Amino acid sequence: MSSVHTKRFCDTATKAGKRFYSLRGNSENYVGSKAQRGCTWSKLSLKGQILEPHLGLAGFVRSSSGTIPGLGFPNQNQEKLTPMEFGNFKDAFKPKRTSDILRALSILQLSSYDTVVNNAEKIIELGRKLFGRRFFDFLLKNSVYKQFVGGNEFREIKECVGRLHEAGIQTMLAVPIEEDLDEKTGNKNPSTTYEKNLQLLLQCIDLEHTLQPKFPITQIRVTAIASASILAKVSQLCPNPAHTCSTIDDIANAMKTGERLTMEGLTEDESTELNEVIKRLVAIAETAKKKDVMIMVDAEYTYFNGATKLFVLCLMLRYNQDKPLICFTYQNYLKATLEKLKQDVEFINSRDVYFGLKLVRGAYMYREREIAKAKGCSDPVHDTAQDTSNMYDQSVNFLIERIASNKKCAFMAASHNEETVKHMMKKIKEYDINPGGGQIFFGQLYGMCDHVSYTLGKAGFPIYKSVPYGEIDHTLPYLVRRAQENRSIIPGARREKELLKKALWHRIS
Repeated sequence: MSSVHTKRFCDTATKAGKRFYSLRGNSENYVGSKAQRGCTWSKLSLKGQILEPHLGLAGFVRSSSGTIPGLGFPNQNQEKLTPMEFGNFKDAFKPKRTSDILRALSILQLSSYDTVVNNAEKIIELGRKLFGRRFFDFLLKNSVYKQFVGGNEFREIKECVGRLHEAGIQTMLAVPIEEDLDEKTGNKNPSTTYEKNLQLLLQCIDLEHTLQPKFPITQIRVTAIASASILAKVSQLCPNPAHTCSTIDDIANAMKTGERLTMEGLTEDESTELNEVIKRLVAIAETAKKKDVMIMVDAEYTYFNGATKLFVLCLMLRYNQDKPLICFTYQNYLKATLEKLKQDVEFINSRDVYFGLKLVRGAYMYREREIAKAKGCSDPVHDTAQDTSNMYDQSVNFLIERIASNKKCAFMAASHNEETVKHMMKKIKEYDINPGGGQIFFGQLYGMCDHVSYTLGKAGFPIYKSVPYGEIDHTLPYLVRRAQENRSIIPGARREKELLKKALWHRIS
């Protein structure tokens, strides 16, 4: 168990939260272009912008029934909670143009080939050499990029968000920046890069606040503002944070008071880096609190998750007293997830604060198995996809039961699996929970699983699309990585492709 000692240091976190251009009240702002390490963003005009009324988390008032009124989602009629028909392609794709359906069908078909996915970067490089960078990038932007990315300029992002809102779908904006242990950034001053990335994340929070009037949510990756090495080191020292309550208390207290932390097992330089990471996290949380934006912190590789979860649990103690502002992500493809989820929820709720989370299946299966095999460790991933589905359902059951018993909890079920969505709806009805109450959300990736998203949106359920944005050069590497990590999802898109084919044939026949 790592011991943490504190001494006073200058708290600059709140200052960092003020060093970005606000999207509100200014005619010109930095909204987006290069979403990558060490890159700046282009200046974009917001003249003539009409801002919609913002509801946010301000109306977060807990009622005796376990719902949270005033969040902008319509109350659901329980009769609607019978298993929905996700195969109604006419209704599901009605808001889409025929060109959108054709593009989606083509891209999903192309993505189903392992050869294409595994060699995507080489294909892009070759295409640029053969056809010229400008022309090939034009093709990419009107195909893969347009399918999975919300845009780069403010106008593009706003139009994307507007189209989804018209279909009853909310947006969860994301800046695609991250780092892994084996990556060589080539940056001589990584601290400066992480500070620039911090500004990008703060701008993303502000953009979400501006464009998402109903319960705004954004997502971040801690590897955008912290080196992979420090996260791996802290994870080794604190692999299961819920078992080190004193460490969590010390860090949460330092987040409040601005005291300097030293963790046993870290060098002086590593301790300095740890304190810089904590200041950046506090800057994000302070901005989220000010803007009323919920933060979903993504889980990544298991060798990072100990540190990431440690930081998030500390932020929960500091900022989740009145509402689930800070949330963590739980990957159900890992065998230990449900046990750790229960431990973490019990720990946070025992402090009388809200526990917020996002449930996912998980995207790093192949990498995790390779690492475990190389180290001679047992495989942390479930043996079968059905085992993962079973644990996902068990996690949903656990969380629904807590919400029904008026525990301080809120979660997003981020799944592309129709059966998982139907199971969640079944449990919501069984426990007579209002899905529009602000404690339960559905989520899918932008550009995928649209037949589920649009059906839920039409029925008035709180459904979110995770929408990355930024320049093509810096979103494509992110998309390639996601495609390679989500190879287990791509075959599951077979159902969506069948529905898209039917919708296309219906349009042209």
